[in-house]
Amino acid sequence: MSQNTDREPFSFFKGRSVHSILHRIEALLGLILACFIGLGIGIGGPVIVASGLLYDRPPLPIWKAIAYSLGWLVLVYFEYRTVLIFGDALEGEAEPVSVHAALGLSRRGLFTRPFVAIWWLGQGIAIIWAGDRLVGYFNISDRSTAEAFYQHAVQIAVILASAFASNMFFLCFLAVLIGNEWLVRTFWRCRIIMDIVITWSVILR
Repeated sequence: MSQNTDREPFSFFKGRSVHSILHRIEALLGLILACFIGLGIGIGGPVIVASGLLYDRPPLPIWKAIAYSLGWLVLVYFEYRTVLIFGDALEGEAEPVSVHAALGLSRRGLFTRPFVAIWWLGQGIAIIWAGDRLVGYFNISDRSTAEAFYQHAVQIAVILASAFASNMFFLCFLAVLIGNEWLVRTFWRCRIIMDIVITWSVILR
């Protein structure tokens, strides 16, 4: 017998408490940004290699093009797995979703653990970096007091949202590197403090 898998839009929010919805928004942001990172990797890799072969003078050596292509395939696979992990966590009922996703990651050996941990850490940092780059477009020269207030408000909002969205990646980083459930849950409970520290560190640097 076939099973109907059709769902209403945003059905994973239906009938949930405010806290539960916020938990799922946090995980959903992580999933969306993982998709954007995957899109950037998927398009950027072939473009870089093709540009090097066609336009660089001298052209990119073939062995480098092959090495870059293999590295690109590895990154695409890792990003595909990241999207699956976040998607599966959102499909489940366990909460908090971010903590459940992090603690559900497979335990790694001593050799592979640092590489996988760096993958998660790098994505979290990349999201904050992207937010920082985005607020650079909101610089207004010869601004009035109202314009200065608007500029700072937008910058703070964007960086804070970027830090909030990166929480899931940092949780996965801790879970893979250390694997201590208490530490992961404690970090998650204190994440708003980390988000504020990150935001002000970026804004005031």
